[in-house]
Amino acid sequence: MTDQHKARRNQAAGKKTSKNRWLALAASLAVAVALIGGVAWLFTGDGDADNPPDGASAAVPLPIGSGPQTVLGLRVDEPAVDRGRLPLDTTVTQVFDIVNTGTGPAEFGKATIEVLDGGCPPQVRMTQMVVAVGQTAGVGFRTQMHEGMDGPHLFHLTVPFRTAEGDDALHLYFKGDFRG
Repeated sequence: MTDQHKARRNQAAGKKTSKNRWLALAASLAVAVALIGGVAWLFTGDGDADNPPDGASAAVPLPIGSGPQTVLGLRVDEPAVDRGRLPLDTTVTQVFDIVNTGTGPAEFGKATIEVLDGGCPPQVRMTQMVVAVGQTAGVGFRTQMHEGMDGPHLFHLTVPFRTAEGDDALHLYFKGDFRG
């Protein structure tokens, strides 16, 4: 190999090394910026948006008011419940009382639950499937949220029924903000 070839090869290798140094420097700089940003986010979070005061739920508002609701002779005194802040790893029980104020017995169908915000829908249970006039039935659930399941939850319970006045469904709502 001639001296001229060696000189060109060394010159090309130098350019390649110089280019690799710039790429390594740019990559190191990007990693450092990401690391600093991640650490800053970890310590500052997003302010109070993630930590509402006790007794206040975050996120989605209740779709209906919490005043009494009567549908075809069935009354629920509190169809929408906002339980506010709830602890993690603690069982929470919610029961809605349904009073038959109609003219005959009421027969319930299978109650269902839909998650409007959050996750982990609990299993819904009825205390009885038929309720006489003047009597009360309960529909509800027990739930427990753990780390990773925290935050606001909004559940919509649908309770189909048949009374002497006709067929319809009660729509009930539970809201809670599970925090550690």
